[in-house]
Amino acid sequence: MNEPKNFCQYCGAPLSPGVHFCEACGQPVPGSSPAPSDETLISPAPLDYSRPSDVPAQLEPEQPPTVLHIPPVTPPAMGTPPPPKTPPYPPYTPPPSPSQPNSPKRPWWIFLIVGVVVVCCLCVAAAVAGYYFFSISSVQTIQDELPVEVPVLVETQAPVETVVVTVQIPVLEAGAGEPEQTEAPQANEEPTPSIEAPTISYEGVSFSFGPEIASAAEGQIIPAATGEDIPPWEITPGHTQFSFSDYILQNTFHNPQIIVYPVEEYAQLSEGVSTIVGDLRRLLAERSMTVPESGLPFLPTWNAAQMMQTQFTYLDFKNGSGIRYLTQYGQAAWPINNESMFYTFQGLTEDGLYYISAIFPVSNPVLPPADSVDLSDDFIDRFPEYVAETEALLDGEPAANFTPEITVLDNLLYSLEIHP
Repeated sequence: MNEPKNFCQYCGAPLSPGVHFCEACGQPVPGSSPAPSDETLISPAPLDYSRPSDVPAQLEPEQPPTVLHIPPVTPPAMGTPPPPKTPPYPPYTPPPSPSQPNSPKRPWWIFLIVGVVVVCCLCVAAAVAGYYFFSISSVQTIQDELPVEVPVLVETQAPVETVVVTVQIPVLEAGAGEPEQTEAPQANEEPTPSIEAPTISYEGVSFSFGPEIASAAEGQIIPAATGEDIPPWEITPGHTQFSFSDYILQNTFHNPQIIVYPVEEYAQLSEGVSTIVGDLRRLLAERSMTVPESGLPFLPTWNAAQMMQTQFTYLDFKNGSGIRYLTQYGQAAWPINNESMFYTFQGLTEDGLYYISAIFPVSNPVLPPADSVDLSDDFIDRFPEYVAETEALLDGEPAANFTPEITVLDNLLYSLEIHP
């Protein structure tokens, strides 16, 4: 039979049989020794009270022994579990974390200022976003109303190999007769060719011109611009380009130039170029005087729309043919003006291997300055009608009223010959 277990009355730990002190807390076990009396005399160990020879006789007398009064403790009955332990100390409360000090209360006006700044920033951002959206929407609307498709590519300027070619321009001697004045052809009427001896020849391309256009010309080999880091509208094959010095019109948006592209190489770089070359071949085969709804063919392609076509006709040069017209490009509704309008020739050689693009700025006194036109909502709303009226006005102007004269530019193209 199992004997009942005793528990320490101080800590509640179980007591082994026959022990006189608790093995957990060291307190005496009741009943293992005679119960202490009400007063227990605790006497110090015997001491040698003989006075050393080196201690003075004036020392204080010895203190009597201390009597400790220990109250009697009534042990619990055998087999009774000890009372629940009461923690001798209150529960531990951790001190406040030093990383979160009580910060002083901020003044209310700081929050007011921050709120006002945030609201102002949001208003500015909303205004900028609205203006950007309105601008994009306006440009898209104008481009949709224009009668042609907006090209994707832009004119590219790449590192060039420059060769300066001296142009021999005949000069009239003093007293010589003035050149005979000829009647200017009517609009859309093909003028009579007047071919002179070539005054410039470079890389198999030759043509002639006089001082009424420019004082000199310069041939350049433009290397190909290809690669993943080049935008698609800047990709072009290697080609030949001519620029003109002392052109008769200054401070124009476009520079006078003649460009000769290899058709096959250019078409391999862009599907849009293949479409433009195909449109030009179809026009030259049909010789129709009706301008297509998509506009007249033009290279190089730009990121703008062909806004108008006037003075449209066909021209044949020495070993090829093409079309000539006046036009202006833009990205939004803008007046037809003398700074942006230009003469262009777009042609192909007889063997179809080379595409010729000529660009020459022209002006006419019937066009008002661009800054004199009121760009109101009414102008934008009736922009297609404005373009049609301007085209009719310029179509009725004689070739001699343009600067340089359209016939002079036509004669330059008549003299063109390409045999690379």
